[in-house]
Amino acid sequence: MRENKNESLVLHQSGEIVQEHRITLSQLAAETGCEVTLIEEMVRFGIIEPVAQTPETLIFPDWTAGRIGKAVRLRQAFDLDSNALGLVLDLLDRIDELEERMRGWKSD
Repeated sequence: MRENKNESLVLHQSGEIVQEHRITLSQLAAETGCEVTLIEEMVRFGIIEPVAQTPETLIFPDWTAGRIGKAVRLRQAFDLDSNALGLVLDLLDRIDELEERMRGWKSD
């Protein structure tokens, strides 16, 4: 089996092992249309987190592009600064997690 440096196996919160695709900082900037400096600011404020770092770049899971899109929309819609944006995204993540748990209880 050929190893692809842009993919890795990770343990999902559901307990499943899933294949995760990874992209570099410059690829993430190109995919989202955001400046590299904005993405670096989001890293500094904990809005997004790289999964690895090389001397040349940061490496992110590819789903980070969706989180950046959500962050940009929230920032524009509600004129949020980076501190507030991080808090709002954390609360939305928590709501998603609780809703997922509730769906699990309903199916039991």
